[in-house]
Order: sequence, then C-alpha cells, then structure tokens
Amino acid sequence: MFILKQKPEDFIVRENMYFVPQKNGKYAYFLLTKKNWDTLKAIDKIADILKVNRKNFSFSGLKDKNSVSSQYICCNSSYKPKLAKLKIKDIKLKFIGYSDKQLNIGSNKSNSFKIVVRKLRDPLSPVKFVCNYYDDQRFGFMRPINHLIGKELLKGNLEKAIKLYLASPCKNETEEHKDFRKKLEQRWGEFDVFIPGYLENEVRVVRFLRRNPDDFAGALNTIPGRIKRLFVNAFQAYIFNKTLDAYIRKTYSKSDTFTINYSLRKLACIDTPIEAQIPLPGFDLGKYDTCSCYSIVKKLLKEEGIKTSMFGKVKASIRYACFGIANLKISKPTGDDLNKGYIKQTVQFTIPSGSFATIVIKSLACKK
Repeated sequence: MFILKQKPEDFIVRENMYFVPQKNGKYAYFLLTKKNWDTLKAIDKIADILKVNRKNFSFSGLKDKNSVSSQYICCNSSYKPKLAKLKIKDIKLKFIGYSDKQLNIGSNKSNSFKIVVRKLRDPLSPVKFVCNYYDDQRFGFMRPINHLIGKELLKGNLEKAIKLYLASPCKNETEEHKDFRKKLEQRWGEFDVFIPGYLENEVRVVRFLRRNPDDFAGALNTIPGRIKRLFVNAFQAYIFNKTLDAYIRKTYSKSDTFTINYSLRKLACIDTPIEAQIPLPGFDLGKYDTCSCYSIVKKLLKEEGIKTSMFGKVKASIRYACFGIANLKISKPTGDDLNKGYIKQTVQFTIPSGSFATIVIKSLACKK
C-alpha cells in the first residue's frame, strides 16, 4: 500500500514543549537530535560515555530508530559541561536552559512531523480527524506479541510469559532470530542455545536461567523495568484498540467508515469527531463506570480472563477516541525515485503527544 522510513530522512519528528528556561536550576535541558538511534539506546550511549547511570536522564517520549528526531532530555545540571562537548556519530545535543522541574513522560504537548510516503499507487486523501489507535510500535514491529506477554504477566503465568519473550519465533524476524527461538521452543528447559550477543536483554535472561532453570521470577527481574512496563501497557493498548473498533462499528454505518490495517487486525475508522472517552484498564477501572465504552472494556477483559485486581498497582486512565490534525499539508504526487512506477508524497502535520503519526498516514492512505 505504501512504504515509510525507506531512509531515515523520510521521517522527521520534533517534540513541541512549553518550556521557560531559567538562568540556573537543578536540571539541565537539552534538545537531542538523532538519526538511526532509538531514544533508549541514545541515552544509554550518552550515559556510558559520562560513566553515569542512565536513570539520571529523563525524557518525555520514545522516538523510533529509523527517523531523524528531535526531543528534549533532562539531567542533573552538573553534567552540562561534559554534555556540551560530547561527540557521538549521528547524535547532536543542544543546550536549552535550566529548570528546577524534572522532565517527565508526557511532558511534551505535541509532536510535529514531516514524512515522505513512498510506493503509493493512489494519492493520499486529507482527513480532519483521526481515530486514536495504538499502532504496531506498541506491540512490537518484528514480534507483535508484547500484549500477549503482558497478559500472561497479569495472570501471574511467569514461565509462559518468559517463554513467549524468548522462544516464540515470528515471521518477520531474521532467520538467525527464528533459529534460536525455535531451538529454545523445542528444548525448553535447556538454556544452552546460542543467542546473538546484540540481543542484550534475551542474553541476560538466558544466562540467568542456565544457572536457575526454575526461577522465572528471577529471570523476569533481569529484564529492565521500562520493558516490563511496556508489556502491560501493550495489553492495555490491545484492549483499547478492540474497544474503539467495536464502538465505531456499533455506532456508525459501514458506508461512513473505512478500515486500516495493523499487525493484529483491521480497525474501523471514521473522519468525524468522536466524543467517547475510552478507559485504559487498571485496578481502579470502576471509577470510569459512567464512560460510554466502560461495558465494552469489561466484556473484553472477561473474554481475556483478566480481572481488574490482576493489574496490581497499574492505574486505569482515559484516552480520547480521536484527535484532530493541526497544520496538515500534503504535497502534490511526484514519481518515487526509490520505487520505479510508484508515486510519493510529503506530508506535514502536528498531533497531540501520545498519538501515532503512522495511524495518520494509514488514515490518509485508506480513506477514499
């Protein structure tokens, strides 16, 4: 249908944040611009060079590797002199100013994009409103199983969760990845298979299991906390996507909707404001029992065998069903220099923090 990120320069994103710098402060703010680095790897590299813990750096959101992205990061002000001199290939740091407030997840108000959409057969169609679905990034590009791992963690099935994490080959993986996952599946309990060293998290888990083959709680603790949280977040996102899809199909006529694809299923969309607010499930989901989609969420959780008590300390929250696009610009179609016989278009827009630009592009490509 189309191709994104055929080269990093095809996908440019910048965070927009209301920030008033101070002359002095506990924290130093930088604008991190990177190419071919995801946010976590870039921060890990910076922390390694400074010989400090990566937990000393905070950021507002994650940005993909295959892009040119600019985002704010924050650290102790004492690191400022060294960071100002830091040189890393494809990473630039620009000092913005000081603050006494630390940067937190979701601090940026919006993200602005400039995206080249390639290998198009038909021109893109403008839309005003986009359904606020989570896209493949949340579930795993190569292995869209994060939500399945999250589901087993919520149920307390730690061995099953670890087995999914290590030993479930997916069709989009490299042959090398498929090979070691298949061997682990076939010889589960024997953890002497070779794992590529660049898969650092999997290597840590398997090394632990070689010494402690029955300690799956301990194995889970070798996975960084941010990744474990992502698994549960992915399950919440899975429930959200199914809820919004069911709500649209129930509320609007088929002739008014169109569908987009993501790795797990087709999703119904409509180019009109949707007033509904959809709860992301958590232990306190009941406080949203007056929301129009509450009954759908409860039904889906029951189908998955999940009780709200299983979420532990994970709170429920609200996510809007749709969002408006600001400053949308779509270029005229031109021949695609990288894909002979197809067209390309450049799209620019701004959307709220936490929403997915790839869902915008899918909507522009699928609406007729």
